[in-house]
Order: sequence, then structure tokens, then C-alpha cells
Amino acid sequence: MTCFDQYSKNCIRLHFFNISISQEEFEKIIIANTKDQSDFWEKCYLGYVVGKPLPIRIIGKTVLKPYSSKDNDGNSRNYFGVRNYYVNVFGNKVKLASLGYMEQDSVVSVCATSAIWMMLQKASMTKYAVSKTPSQITDEADIVGTHGERIFPNQGLSVKQISQSIYKSGLVSDIRITYEDVEKIVEGVNNLLDIRNTLPFEWDITLQLSEQFKASSKTYDHILAKNIHCTSMPKYIWVAKCISNNKLLFEIIFDATDIAIGMFGFAIYFHNKTIKSYIAQFISKDTEKSSKFFHHACKIQFAKFILEESKKDYYTIQAIKKS
Repeated sequence: MTCFDQYSKNCIRLHFFNISISQEEFEKIIIANTKDQSDFWEKCYLGYVVGKPLPIRIIGKTVLKPYSSKDNDGNSRNYFGVRNYYVNVFGNKVKLASLGYMEQDSVVSVCATSAIWMMLQKASMTKYAVSKTPSQITDEADIVGTHGERIFPNQGLSVKQISQSIYKSGLVSDIRITYEDVEKIVEGVNNLLDIRNTLPFEWDITLQLSEQFKASSKTYDHILAKNIHCTSMPKYIWVAKCISNNKLLFEIIFDATDIAIGMFGFAIYFHNKTIKSYIAQFISKDTEKSSKFFHHACKIQFAKFILEESKKDYYTIQAIKKS
């Protein structure tokens, strides 16, 4: 964009550290080539914030280190959305796990553009999408705005424009099952478990590539991991993990490419025999009654799916599904 008023074209980048250090000490570190230098960047460097030369909404690309994987009480924190960034700080290449953030500036980008940009920060790490600048994202959304106005300055994107921009980023979506679709089924399972269990249940629901899920399962029991790796899965899956007291009890796999009116459950991998036995016994007593926990047209099919999965033994070699 060009304006009569001459705005600066230069941004500033502010780097953050978790210690106080003098300029003299810092200068020694940036030219050193020792293990101490590596430890400094790994332990003390927190990331950066770019300041844009605008009157307001000046926060540009921000890459900051998240909190540690454990809080002060020993509880786990899971940042599944982070990726590796390589930051050049005075000639030193620093690796930082984070996810980029950017404030909407209402010139090139507003909320939709910024959200797409942040999503692509992670998605571009796969072979299915490419990273774009905010101006590219807005420009590819449409030729003109929703009401025929100029696309810049940007006043917001319509659903159609958002879809167009995402499509041009390479993410041609095969995903038909939404988070809300999965959440309804998970709520039914949770209510079923609450009847006779006093354990505090937590759920972690994420959309994954099946290859990502298989890679993460390598830490599981050897036979279970082998079964998972040898199972032919849809490209995109929803993974709903049931957790209690920081322990994974079981995870339900949903086919994200299925249709919402169907039974889109794919598999259930149990990590707790007590829960597995309880679910099998409860549903087998009265499948029709159990199905009432699920607010879905295929509630009977979902109840039967959970019953069938609770009877399978993925810890034996015979359970392997042929691709």
C-alpha cells in the first residue's frame, strides 16, 4: 500500500532473555564458540517480538518459548501445535519450539487473515501446505471485498473468501467431520463413564494426520504399536484421548474424512484394562439403553462400535488389520 503520509518501512525486532546480562558479557557470548554459548541460547533465550511502524496494533510476528512441559505442581503441559523455528541472533542460529503469533493490524490483515497465517505456520511444516505472508493471504482471498470495495485496507474476510485463501494455500480439505461432531460423541462416552466411576476425566481432542498418530504411538506397548502401524487408516483422523490423573486411559480414533450423518468411529485403543472391562460390561447389558448417551442419528451404531472395540485385544498379534 502507498499513502501520502510517509510511514517508515523498517520494523524492529525485540529479543527476550530470562536473565539480566551486561552488554560486555553479551558481546562475549555472541562471538564465543563453546558449549557455554550453546547452553546460553538453549536455556536463556525466550524468543522475539517484531514491532511494526504503525500508529496502533504494532505487534508483528512473535515467536516466544512456551512454558515448560511441567508446571510447579508437576502437572504435564502438552503443546501439540508448536514447530521448530531457527532464529538468527547476531550471527547465531538458535532453535526454538513455538508457534508464530501476529496481531491483526486492520491494514493488510484482520482476524481471519491473522488466523489463517498462524494456522499455516504449523501446516506449512507438512507437504500439504505452504506458508504465506498476510498480504498474500488477503490478496488471494478475492479480487474485491465482500461489497465491491478494495481488498486493501482489509476490513475482514467472508467465509467464502476464507475458504478461497485456504484453498490457494494448498489445504484442499478432505475433512468432513468437525470438532463439534466429535465432541458430541465424546460427551456421550464421558457421561457413560460418569455413572459408576469417581475418577476425574479429562479429554484432549486433536485433528491429526494418521502418519503423525502412528509416529507418536511408538512409545506404546510393542505389540499395540505394531498393530497401530500395520492398520490402514484414513489420511486425517480425530484423536480423542481420555486422561485421568495425568494417565492416558484410552483414545478414540474417528475418521475425519467420513460423513457426519454416519458412524464415523474408527478404532479405540485402551491403555487401562479396568475401564475397558467396565465399558464392555455396561454396553453389553443393554446396548439400546447405552445408545441414549449419544445424541446422533447413528447412536445404536456408535454404541455397538464402542462395544466391539472394547472386546478387541490390540495387545495380541492377531489383532492386526490388513491394509
